[in-house]
Amino acid sequence: MGVLPVLLLPLLLVLMLKTAGGRYWCLCRNTWILWQDFADFTPSRLFIYYNERLVEGSVNQDAGAMIRDGIKTMSKVGVCPESVWKYDDGPDFFKQQPDSRSYEIAQKCKVIGYARVAQDLSQMKMCLKNGYPFVFGFAVLSSFQTEEVARTGKMVMPQANDQQLGGHAVCAVGYDDFQQCFIVRNSWGEEQPGSFQHSFPWGDKGYFYMPYEYMCNPALASDFWAINWVEGFKNAATKDFKLSKWYPIQTTLLKPELLKQHCTMGACESAPVQAGEFKVERHPAMSGMESRLVQKFGWDGDEDGGGDGDGEEQGEELDVHGGFPIFDQGHLGSCTANALAAAFHFTLHKMEVENDKDFADFTPSRLFIYYNERLVEGSVNQDAGAMIRDGIKTMSKVGVCPESVWKYDDGPDFFKQQPDSRSYEIAQKCKVSGYARVAQDLSQMKMCIKSGYPFVFGFAVLSSFQTAEVASTGRMVMPQPTDQQLGGHAVCAVGYDDFQQCFIVRNSWGEGWGDKGYFYMPYEYICNPALAMDLWAINWVEGFKNAEDMPDHRDLHVTFPKVEAPTKTIKKKAEGQKELVDLRPMNGGFPIFDQGHLGSCTANALAAAFHFTLHKMEVENNKAWG
Repeated sequence: MGVLPVLLLPLLLVLMLKTAGGRYWCLCRNTWILWQDFADFTPSRLFIYYNERLVEGSVNQDAGAMIRDGIKTMSKVGVCPESVWKYDDGPDFFKQQPDSRSYEIAQKCKVIGYARVAQDLSQMKMCLKNGYPFVFGFAVLSSFQTEEVARTGKMVMPQANDQQLGGHAVCAVGYDDFQQCFIVRNSWGEEQPGSFQHSFPWGDKGYFYMPYEYMCNPALASDFWAINWVEGFKNAATKDFKLSKWYPIQTTLLKPELLKQHCTMGACESAPVQAGEFKVERHPAMSGMESRLVQKFGWDGDEDGGGDGDGEEQGEELDVHGGFPIFDQGHLGSCTANALAAAFHFTLHKMEVENDKDFADFTPSRLFIYYNERLVEGSVNQDAGAMIRDGIKTMSKVGVCPESVWKYDDGPDFFKQQPDSRSYEIAQKCKVSGYARVAQDLSQMKMCIKSGYPFVFGFAVLSSFQTAEVASTGRMVMPQPTDQQLGGHAVCAVGYDDFQQCFIVRNSWGEGWGDKGYFYMPYEYICNPALAMDLWAINWVEGFKNAEDMPDHRDLHVTFPKVEAPTKTIKKKAEGQKELVDLRPMNGGFPIFDQGHLGSCTANALAAAFHFTLHKMEVENNKAWG
C-alpha cells in the first residue's frame, strides 16, 4: 500500500481510538424474546459478516467481502437480530460461527427482493426517490482520510497525488441537486454526547457527502445493490409490493479490470457455494491477525460481471426482435395474451431448454393465457380483453403450456373452452418466476431492451393509427387534436432507435401488417402516460435454465443493466428541476453502526439498507415469533 503521508497518521490514530468502543451499544440488549427482536429489528452485522466470508472461504480472516456474497447469504440463510448475535470487533469474535439459535431465527427473516442498481445518475436518484437506499463500494483515497472530511463529512474529488488506501462499502440514503452530491451513511460511528467511546465523532453525525462526479465514475465507485423485500415482514401499503410496486432497479455489468484497480486491499480468493450446497462449518483457528487499520476498508468488488462498454453515445439503434413468427390474434381481443406470449418467447430465446420433448421447440399457448387471465377477471364467456397484470400473474401461478398442446383458434366459441387437464399439467412445468414493472421513463425502457428483455405495454389506439399508411409502413405518428380514440391495445416493445426517436414494437395482427408485423412508436408517444401505460417485463421462466453465455438471473427479481449516459437535453432538464431527496428521517432514529476494527463494512452497509427496508414494512402478526 505504500507509506501513508505523515499528515494522515494522527487522523488514523484518532480513528483507531474512536472505533475501539464500537461494541458498547450493541451489548445493551441481551433479551432473547423473538417477538421483541423483530418488532424493533436491528440486523446482526456479525452474522452477515461471518456468512459472506464463509461463502468466500475466509472465515478466519478479517478479509472484507463482496457485497454480492453478503446479500446472497441474506437471501439464502437469512438474518437474525443483533440482540441474538451481538457485534464485537475484538480480535477473535468475528471468527466464531453463529450458534444454531441464530440460524434458526434467521430463517424467519430473509431478503427475497434485491437487485443491482445501474451506475447512472438518474437510476441512482430514482432508486432513492422510490424510498430505497442502496449499498455500494468505493475507492478510499488519501483525500478522504483528512481531518476536514472527518469533521464535516464533505468529500472532495481526488487529486493527482492522492494515494489509494483500500475499498470501503457504504449505504447511500439521499441526494442533493443543489450541492451536487449523494448523502451517504458510513459505519464509523456517530457523535453520542456523554459517551467517552465516541468522543471523536466522524463526518456529519456518521454521514458524509459524495460528489455526483465521484459516484458516477466506475473507477472510483461500483457494485451497487438495493434491497426491496424482506420475507417475514409485509409492506405497510400493499401485500404484493415486490411484484407490482417495485420500480425496476437495473443491473450494471462492471469491468473486472476496473474493480481490481481499487479492490486489492483485503482481497481474498472467492469460493462460491453452488445452489443447494450452502453449509455452515467451523474452521481451524488462524494464528496471527492482519492489520485492523487496513481492514477498515473491507469491500471487495464483484468480479462476476463482464464489461459492457462505458461510451457515452449520443445515438443508438438496438433491435432484439429475432426471427420468431409474428402472431395473428385474428378476430379475438386477445392482444394481452399475444403480447405476453411474445415477451415469453424472447425470454426463452435467452435460455436453453431442458430435456423435455414438450419444450423442445416452445411457443407459448396464447389461448391458454387468454382463458386464464379472463378466468381471473370473471369473463371467460366474453371476448372482453384483459389486463396485462392479470395475464402475467396467471403465467406465474398456473404456468404456460405450448401452443402445440392447446392451439390458437379465433373462432366464435373456442376461446370460451377451458384448456384440458393435460395442458394444465404441462403448464406447471413452465412458469414465469421473474417479472416486474418497467418504469415509464425513457432511460428505463431503453435499459430493459438493451439488456435483452422486451417489455409488454398497453396503449391508446387512435384513429391516426388505423390508416393505410401505418398499415403499409408501420410508421406511427403523434396524434392530432381531431383524432378519435378507438380502444386499447397491448403490444411488445422489442427495440429502439435513437436516430428515428422511436421504439420498435411487435404487433399481433400478422406479418401482412406494418413492417412485417412490426411498427415504430415515437418516444414521445410511449413516454406519455395518457397514451401508453402498464409496462411489464419477464426475465425468468421456471423449467428452463439460462443459456451458457448468459448471466444467471435466478437470484434477482429484476436484472436490467445500465444504458448510456443521459443526453445533454435530458441533463439540462434535470438541472432545471433540482431537488433534494433525503431518506434519513425515514430511518426512525436507528443508530449509526460502528464497525470498529473489523473490515465488515459490507455487512454494516447491507444491515443499514436492510434497516431502511424494514422501516417501509410492518411486522407480520406471527405467533410463532411471540
